[in-house]
Amino acid sequence: DAQRAAKEAAKKRAAEEKARKAAEPTQPKGKVRNPYKFKQLEDRIIQLEEELESLNAQMTQEEVYTNSDKLIDVQYRVAEVEKELEEANEEWANWA
Repeated sequence: DAQRAAKEAAKKRAAEEKARKAAEPTQPKGKVRNPYKFKQLEDRIIQLEEELESLNAQMTQEEVYTNSDKLIDVQYRVAEVEKELEEANEEWANWA
């Protein structure tokens, strides 16, 4: 069952993302250097998280997981977004 495997993989990724978010501090310590740029960074992180959630949902759709070209494209974009998100979160954590 490819569909069930895809759903289970999506659930696992969602659980890992949730655990990672829970481990992050909610606000950085210290004075924010540039509040405008900091807000832009936070907005970018939120946008990336939403895109990642959307991509994970796409992978559970039959029209995607039954079409290898579409699936590969979505998986490639997931990898890009995860890398961008990791870099943005690292920048956020080291902001002060």
